[in-house]
Amino acid sequence: MQNKVQLYIEGQRVDLFSDETIEVTSTIQDFRDIGKIFSDYTQSFNVPASDTNNKIFKHFYNFNITGGAYDNRKKKEAFIEINYLPFRQGKIRLNSIKMRNNKPHSYDITFLGKTVVSIQDTIGDDLISQLPYLDNYDHEYTDTNVKNGFQNGLDFTVDGVSQTDAIIYPLITSKKRLFYNSTDPVTSDTDFDGNLFYEDLSNNDRGLEFTDLKPAIKAIHIIEAIESEYEGIEFTRDFFGNNTAFSNLYLWLNPQKEEFNYSEGNDSNVTYLFSKKLSGYTSTDPHDSSVLNITDSQIYLDNFNYSSNLDLTFDVSNTNANYRIIVRDVRTGNENITDGIGNKTSLNIFNTTADAAAGVFTNVEIEFSSETGVTFSNISIDATATRRSPFNTSIPASASKTYTITSNASQETKFDINITKKVPEMKVLDFLTGLFKIFNLTAYYIEDVNNNDYQKIYVDTLDNFYADAVNNQLTQTINLDKYVDINQHQIDSVIPFTDIDFKYSETNTVVNSHHKETYKKYYGNASYNIREKFSDTTTGDYNIDRVNKYEINTPFSHLKYERLLDGKIGVGLTEIQWGYSAGGEFNADTSVSPQKGDYESMVIKPLLFYGVRETSISTPIAWYDGGNAHSLTDYYRPSNTNETGTTTTPASFTLNFETEIDEFTNRQNPNSLYEKFYKNYVEGIFNALRRVFKVTAYLPASILVNYKLNHQVRLGDKMFRINSVSVDLVTGKAEFELYNIFEDDIV
Repeated sequence: MQNKVQLYIEGQRVDLFSDETIEVTSTIQDFRDIGKIFSDYTQSFNVPASDTNNKIFKHFYNFNITGGAYDNRKKKEAFIEINYLPFRQGKIRLNSIKMRNNKPHSYDITFLGKTVVSIQDTIGDDLISQLPYLDNYDHEYTDTNVKNGFQNGLDFTVDGVSQTDAIIYPLITSKKRLFYNSTDPVTSDTDFDGNLFYEDLSNNDRGLEFTDLKPAIKAIHIIEAIESEYEGIEFTRDFFGNNTAFSNLYLWLNPQKEEFNYSEGNDSNVTYLFSKKLSGYTSTDPHDSSVLNITDSQIYLDNFNYSSNLDLTFDVSNTNANYRIIVRDVRTGNENITDGIGNKTSLNIFNTTADAAAGVFTNVEIEFSSETGVTFSNISIDATATRRSPFNTSIPASASKTYTITSNASQETKFDINITKKVPEMKVLDFLTGLFKIFNLTAYYIEDVNNNDYQKIYVDTLDNFYADAVNNQLTQTINLDKYVDINQHQIDSVIPFTDIDFKYSETNTVVNSHHKETYKKYYGNASYNIREKFSDTTTGDYNIDRVNKYEINTPFSHLKYERLLDGKIGVGLTEIQWGYSAGGEFNADTSVSPQKGDYESMVIKPLLFYGVRETSISTPIAWYDGGNAHSLTDYYRPSNTNETGTTTTPASFTLNFETEIDEFTNRQNPNSLYEKFYKNYVEGIFNALRRVFKVTAYLPASILVNYKLNHQVRLGDKMFRINSVSVDLVTGKAEFELYNIFEDDIV
């Protein structure tokens, strides 16, 4: 008995040919191409150019139609029913129209299932920096905030939901070389500004400064930003919410080399990151508004009758910090710039010459900018006006009068971290596909109206996807014995490839380059030779011939971190682990105190890492606030493992594709990405007893509308998984490509 198929495009039912074959092919992960996720699709099929269909396709054959014409550059929402039962949702692509005797005869179309095509169509080439939801995590870049983010993480409330440790400041630097040496007294070898050893001395000006660090955002909040931006894209939390391999994964916000306050160029055009416009002006004595006037943030000077000069006095919290004073003519935009360092008394910052052509008043604003956040206090301005004409009687001709203006008690230069401006340049789609490749995730669109996650995109690891078959409507197993065509079937071998390379983007930092030079491979990458896995244990001979190599490339960088040793002889390891985004040659500047010794800062590809909070460490970190150093015993360390683990129990998950030495415990961690997320599937394919079975079955509508690709298939006493299936929706004829599974695989 033939099925009745219904096709709807944007809610309108399409007329179909009575004898047209509509074949849907379904696969979610093909053992020939394990790095990709697939979706349902049809071979192209024809629908008649009936009056109904001509309206749906807006007479596409008539190119003279303007305004409201059918635009085939964009696929249209569609869904298919079988015997009026929901089958698949997706999109229709119009390929062509066939003409007969100059009249439209049929439209050639293709149906594409949701999930992969929906994500690609919706997101396109958008960048992460275009996700406005991330503005919820903007914050001031201050010593207080960065230190708190470094020690405890920064919490935010978004849409009424409290988000703990949404932003952290991990111990990763992009310029300053960090080390630890507790040798006392300080020697020339230890007197570099990157020495994290804390001395209880008021003049200790070495250690970590807040401008050395950049923030990181928890990866789940980028997922939320994607969901917030794109209608129809909402992921389940099977992996993104409930898997500890993801829960403390962060993306480092490193869009540029050097620190945020670095600016290339000479002294005349350098721009400091931290700034503050003076405000809260008051005058200590009555002033003649015809000579000078003030508002909260501007000073008005009469440059028609008077020439004026401004002299500034102030104290600064960090007397070693470079700063710039900008006096800006608000009307013209002209700026007068004065650079300085330290406290100042009666510093001349602005002069005007009486000029009738310039207008009656010049209104100026004063802005402080500095290379780091500092506080200016005890601010006063002496505004001196010298009369040039006899028109005003409050000041005698050629005489001067000085007015003293004060500002708010203190003015702190600040810088706001705008997350969308600080995320690395990366496409949203690359971020998602990168995660899918790292954790071997799979995805499909939930079309079951009875599912609590209806119309969401299911995302989980491939192993969990197959295990979830127990929740399927038809139970986890479909018995095809009654429906299979026993006249013939085909059995093939499964040898799609014999070598797999897993690769992060090339990252040539100092530590990474040293690892490659020493071990002849990049840290965290893996090359698996399947033939070695299945070689003869006695002779060592390969049991599998070499065929193709398969590569899985991710768009992310991968750093090897360093647990610091105390340079003092006989002391050993500290509890401090850091990352360094720098390479090239070592450069030392011994002309300053403390001395500086760094490598060349470099921009790396977007970096994912685990944020692990260490508390009450016994080797405190020196934190220099511009005046004094403080002792910190809590911090967020960057890690390639999701937790610290113990001497006997390694961390549960790592970001390395193969077994590597855990940089913090100095022990091998076997819980690699391959071991946790790829091994079962990949090595199962190469089992000597594994076969591919190609069988034909004629399925009733009850199975057609309910089968899932994680279903197990029973044939006789054997169990199989579905690699792919192509179904003629009208006849129910299904061409299955199955592979046999064994007792340990059955759920």
